[in-house]
Amino acid sequence: MFSEYMKSIGLILPITLMTIALEALIIPRMPNSGNSSTLGVMFGFLIFGLGFGWLAILVYHWVGNRWPDNATLVYLWLAIVSAILFTLLAVGMHFAVKSPWVVVVVWTVMNFLWGLGYGWFLPQVLSSLPTPV
Repeated sequence: MFSEYMKSIGLILPITLMTIALEALIIPRMPNSGNSSTLGVMFGFLIFGLGFGWLAILVYHWVGNRWPDNATLVYLWLAIVSAILFTLLAVGMHFAVKSPWVVVVVWTVMNFLWGLGYGWFLPQVLSSLPTPV
């Protein structure tokens, strides 16, 4: 498992860093942010992103054990549906906390960056690993 994570870090880290950069763009635009520390938020996104990469590998293995014949396709659809659901939540945030539409658009980009990045590329990275004997 650790070797899979280390092999996937070339995918996990860029997705996490792009998310951090996008979040840095929208923090000043969020109403009622409570004067949160930009550096603290960025560090939180870094830790969350690296942890989510580990979780994505675990979910991929779970999907592979549950539906071995078409695990890659099921995992991709799971990622796309999750991105769509989180985008609907982002749209709801516009009405709930009056976040600007530019924030909703950036969150949508982040959702599909994660959904397609992990849903499409992670299975390719993990399938390129040699299987343990």
